[in-house]
Amino acid sequence: MTRVRHPWHWPRTSRRCAESLALLAQVQPADLNREVIHGEYGPVHLTERLHEWAGHDLMHTVQAEQALMQLFVAGSGPWRPSFVAHDVAEEA
Repeated sequence: MTRVRHPWHWPRTSRRCAESLALLAQVQPADLNREVIHGEYGPVHLTERLHEWAGHDLMHTVQAEQALMQLFVAGSGPWRPSFVAHDVAEEA
């Protein structure tokens, strides 16, 4: 089930993003190797978390592209199988 974010959520998200970027601007190269114990993943470094953060944000772009593709995938006739990796109807 897709979670829809309502307009009231957007200002809060923008504020959190700005706060996160302000903290990120303070990171020094030596900080990237700092390690913490994550409750689920165990020892992790800041650099790994930053990579996950960027990947997570880019995944939203992938999801948006996949949503935009659906009309074209559905209407592609005999070429539809070439879109199987992106065809939401085929996943059901």
